Amino acid sequence: MTLIMKDLYLNETRVAPEKLDTFASLSQLISKVIQIKRLKMLEVWKPVVGYEGLYEVSSLGEVRSLDRYVRSRGQGKRFRGGILLKQGLRNKYLRVSLGRGVGIPVGESVHVIVLTAFAGPRPKGHHGSHLNGNNEDNRISNLCWESPSANCLRKKDHGTHHTFKGEESNLAKLRTQQVKDIRSLFAEGRLMQVDIAKVYGMSKNCINLIVRNKTWKHI
Repeated sequence: MTLIMKDLYLNETRVAPEKLDTFASLSQLISKVIQIKRLKMLEVWKPVVGYEGLYEVSSLGEVRSLDRYVRSRGQGKRFRGGILLKQGLRNKYLRVSLGRGVGIPVGESVHVIVLTAFAGPRPKGHHGSHLNGNNEDNRISNLCWESPSANCLRKKDHGTHHTFKGEESNLAKLRTQQVKDIRSLFAEGRLMQVDIAKVYGMSKNCINLIVRNKTWKHI
């Protein structure tokens, strides 16, 4: 009986098999399967915006392909639909590859696909937010569009907010040692800010902020 319920659970979810050990009892596992089955009965499918007639997205965060016939260079190819697309993690968010049968498929974030289909277009300057802090839970009931400030506050509430400092940031153009060298050059009077800027390929304003400790404050 336990093996049957485990198979049902694995078939209905994307959970890794080893995570089944988190269920303390068979009754918990059965309860979870029943819950998932009920959700599946209420699952709603809508066209993926921008890929109408090619893909559909569900209220539970699944994406599936549709039957379609694509012509390219005088030849046709039929694609069988009804297949759930594989979702992979990238930068902590689940993504899928969407294609039109010709050209290179495009990677799209699942939570953005769900929100666009069920909540409408993204408001200007807004982010897609996961209400419970779980970036892999892409049910529409767990998603909303919200401003960056509101999104940041929510992440702090979840304990998932992290401020990248200095060279931890992908946008950083300098390394920690370079910042220290810049401050030393200026403090010792060996070079003026405009000259330091030329050496490091930065603007004079950026160098000014560094030597005044307005940026890279943690060093």
